[in-house]
Amino acid sequence: MARVADLELRMKLLEARVRAGMVQARRPGIEESTARLSRTARRSRPRQRCPGCTLELPVGRKGDNCVWCGFRFDALDGTFHTR
Repeated sequence: MARVADLELRMKLLEARVRAGMVQARRPGIEESTARLSRTARRSRPRQRCPGCTLELPVGRKGDNCVWCGFRFDALDGTFHTR
């Protein structure tokens, strides 16, 4: 009888572990939700794009030409701000 009671206790503990694992798998973890939030926060302001190739311009000082395709920004009659 003691072995049967021990086995029943082990089964209950195993079932509880499986249930807890399934609940954790259904909802995103804290790390995932904060990572998703920080990605959104970083991209809250859209970056400027080159009118020639439509790629995002890199962060930092802007030159007279696009770093990707070489498009000259002064060809736009001053409508494109490089700041």
